[in-house]
Amino acid sequence: MKERLKILPMKVLAAFSLGLMFFPVILLMGRYFLPDDPALWYFLPLYSVVCGALGYLFPKKIFQIAVPVLCAGLLLAYGIIYLAPASFLRLLPILPCLAIILLIPPAWSSLPWDEWHPGFWMIGTVFHLIAQFLATFPFFSGTAQALSFTFVIYAFILAMMLNSKGLRNGMHGSQKAPPAMKKRNKLLVIALFVPALIASGWGILADALDRAWAFIRHIILEAVLWFLSLFSIADETKAGSDGGGQGDMLAGLEASEPSAFAVFMEKVLMVFAVLLMAVLLFFVLKFLIKKLIILWKKIMERLRKYASAVNEDYVDEAESTLNLDEKTKVLKEKLQKAFARQPRQVPWNELDGRARVRRLYQQFLKRKPDMQQKTAREALLEEKWMDKKQAEAFATLYEKARYSNHDISTDAADQLRGSIK
Repeated sequence: MKERLKILPMKVLAAFSLGLMFFPVILLMGRYFLPDDPALWYFLPLYSVVCGALGYLFPKKIFQIAVPVLCAGLLLAYGIIYLAPASFLRLLPILPCLAIILLIPPAWSSLPWDEWHPGFWMIGTVFHLIAQFLATFPFFSGTAQALSFTFVIYAFILAMMLNSKGLRNGMHGSQKAPPAMKKRNKLLVIALFVPALIASGWGILADALDRAWAFIRHIILEAVLWFLSLFSIADETKAGSDGGGQGDMLAGLEASEPSAFAVFMEKVLMVFAVLLMAVLLFFVLKFLIKKLIILWKKIMERLRKYASAVNEDYVDEAESTLNLDEKTKVLKEKLQKAFARQPRQVPWNELDGRARVRRLYQQFLKRKPDMQQKTAREALLEEKWMDKKQAEAFATLYEKARYSNHDISTDAADQLRGSIK
């Protein structure tokens, strides 16, 4: 159970990914067939994902299937009882939701990021692209913002999936990618998609900023009006203390017209309020710009570290681990071989131990040219006619001759030559 809970977040993410694949279809169908129930446009896909993922909490396979089937039956019953009486077409948005619920359980046995075939991801991408086009039509109004936002999230998860599988394939199945490399790749993908996510939800963010700015203006205006009301109250009190009779009438007239001092103070306070707002805006912008500069520097520093440490914690056994001087030397040798006559091969007895071991491996590659794309250890350990112990000794000696400065005795090379013949 502990292992299941450990991998649960990845399985929930897989269920969420499938929900995102079908979300454009559910949203547009809901907008068209259920125009008066906007809450259902979002509740139906959410319910489908939760019900599909719920089955993974149960260890026994029968419950993993029974729970989603029960949830699908409840959803279908709800549609028949509450939606179908008005029109049978109102049941159509439920169909992709049922597909989500029933497709999730068979994917639990797959490895993380392998739950869905690449064809599913392609279909989801097509759904999102078509939905972006249809959202411009009047009968699908009100869906463009949600479709843009979810499309960016879907593209982000797709990029994470491709990144993870690319790292796995890059290891040739021999080992897992180093944690440092996996972390840097994830941070790079996140850094690329955060701006797109902000841009897709900019309409909602702009509305929130407008409401916040309107609230601040309202507070400042209320404070100014309250402060000005103090002067109005003072004027009315002074007018009421001049006597009765005609004095009361004059007091009423004076109360209806603000004094020159009140008018002057109103102008002063308005200027003060404008200056205060300008100062506040200046400091807010200064604070935001400073933080954005710090954030940009951190992102660039991360990218520089990523670029300079791509091979950190990664032991590449392929031939591409040559340093620059060796690569230059190899290229020069290839050019010389292309335009010059092949020199006479140095006799075996004239070679030192390192050169003898390397020649043995070159002879092996001539017999097995399909092994040239693999590392020496991979190629030798996969060879059928060589036992594992013999192949391990050959690979270890070749790596010592190829990648280190240690001397190798000619006796060791001769012994290896005799053992593999």
